[in-house]
Amino acid sequence: MSMEENKQPSEQPADAAGLVRRLTRPEVLGEMVLLAIVGIMFATMLWESQDWTTASALMPRIAIAIGAPLWFIRVIGLVRYALGTQPERYRGVRREEESSGQIMDLGFYMGEDQRAALVRFLSITGMLLILLAGIWLVGWHISLPVWTFAYLLIFAKVKVWQAALGGIFFLAVIIGVYGALFDTLWNDPVLFRMLR
Repeated sequence: MSMEENKQPSEQPADAAGLVRRLTRPEVLGEMVLLAIVGIMFATMLWESQDWTTASALMPRIAIAIGAPLWFIRVIGLVRYALGTQPERYRGVRREEESSGQIMDLGFYMGEDQRAALVRFLSITGMLLILLAGIWLVGWHISLPVWTFAYLLIFAKVKVWQAALGGIFFLAVIIGVYGALFDTLWNDPVLFRMLR
């Protein structure tokens, strides 16, 4: 038996119809949109931060340094899934039962329940919008720790004290690294301006 014949069905390259079918799955389309948004955001942050001071440029550059490799891995995984060259167990588009309760589980899932996929997508998008609105209204020092606490509690389903440790960690980074070490200039929260 040749090596080509020995391939599992999930590892066979996709034909044109299979490729179109995979690319038009709602969960794959949704993930492609999110990956495109994140890629554009990384490129924009890198370009815009070129003329910033070191303290101001630190946050976006750290985010890019951590996020870009993961972004590339995710893109490669999604392309391999779409082409049908990735074994089932390594596919980035996962079955829902395989991913319950993972902290950073922002991927889309294979399955018949399109309503659940939509709810999950809206939850992720909503949480990010809540964080941005919080930063705009009350600033980083309140929003990021509270958001982290809520995210860990709601989505990761960790214990209250573990979620609190996550929030405290980010508050310590904001105060200790960005405040004391780099003397970062923070946005002037809208709510505080209104209360003056």
